[in-house]
Amino acid sequence: MDRSRLEAFSDGVFAVAITLLALDLTVEGPGRGRLLDQLYDKWPAFLAYLISFFMIGIVYYILENTPTPASPATPGGDETVA
Repeated sequence: MDRSRLEAFSDGVFAVAITLLALDLTVEGPGRGRLLDQLYDKWPAFLAYLISFFMIGIVYYILENTPTPASPATPGGDETVA
């Protein structure tokens, strides 16, 4: 499998994971009390979302910034060690 296809697939997996996290964040809507009160009642869910979002983001950042392996040296090449 081509490396760029694998990278595109992993990008998609991270996007889906973050989207699924956000789908669980809900408030009851207008007419059910003040928004701040509703958010205060759901603070554990929002805190869990933030922690999960940052953990997924850290893993994504590490994977995207990992250097690619060097290509193997060819025998008889003219590279000199200084």
